Amino acid sequence: ISATVLLDNSGSMKKNDPQGLRFSGLRLFISLLDIGDQVGVISFATESTSLTEGLLTIQDNQNKRKLLDRLDNPPAEGYTDLESAFRLASQMQEQGGANLCQFAIVLLTDGKPETATVNPHYEQDIIEIAKTLGIPVWAIALTPSAQTPFLEKLIAETGGFIIPAKNSADLLEAYLGVFSQIKDRTVLHENLSTLVTALPVEIAPDLAPYIEKASFIISKPEHISVELLTPDKNTPDFLFEENASSYSVYTVAHPVGGEWMIKFSSEADAQAYLILNSRLRIKII
Repeated sequence: ISATVLLDNSGSMKKNDPQGLRFSGLRLFISLLDIGDQVGVISFATESTSLTEGLLTIQDNQNKRKLLDRLDNPPAEGYTDLESAFRLASQMQEQGGANLCQFAIVLLTDGKPETATVNPHYEQDIIEIAKTLGIPVWAIALTPSAQTPFLEKLIAETGGFIIPAKNSADLLEAYLGVFSQIKDRTVLHENLSTLVTALPVEIAPDLAPYIEKASFIISKPEHISVELLTPDKNTPDFLFEENASSYSVYTVAHPVGGEWMIKFSSEADAQAYLILNSRLRIKII
């Protein structure tokens, strides 16, 4: 895939996402991308800024790590000029020269677009630019106020989808929802209703031979550390590992079947997700 992420960084984010979880979700999204995938990131407020040097192709896991380490979290301030973001996205597409199987624009916003000047055609201008790109827009609507008639029309005109996030605490799951749609992956979810110190995750032994890789995603409190153990209680060799304040990602190649274990440093109110990458398909006649 080639994904261009448009990230709302207007002043209202100080209230709606004070912890910057929109950036944590972005890092999670990039962590789950495959070798050969392409990603570009644009932050928009009163002006739009590219947080990557155009569209970048992930060459290997070390390359992915360097990309994550270079990402900045600019302070939230100003208006919500979505038109400038789409114009910059258009430039990225022209310069990218990608020839991949699927293109997508991921838009995260917490309200309707606006600038310092009044333009009665402003919203329609944005939609026309988006239609010209010919790329579906997958939108994360942060807070109910973001689910505007404009956003619904933008999605309808580009053939994408809206994933709501009631508040910033829902952003990680919203990013996973976008990822599963774009990459055609099933995200298995384990919601913990009580405090636990360990969580078993079962991979069926009959399925394991067909799994090329598995990604374990754990959403957790900031002060909690996480450890992942194989069914024989060893630490696996990771293809990729990302430990952030609010989540951890562990990707393992050809995982063995059995009961994997997620261990927490202390009792945690956490959520666990599992994404299996397999070429196994069922043909229904």
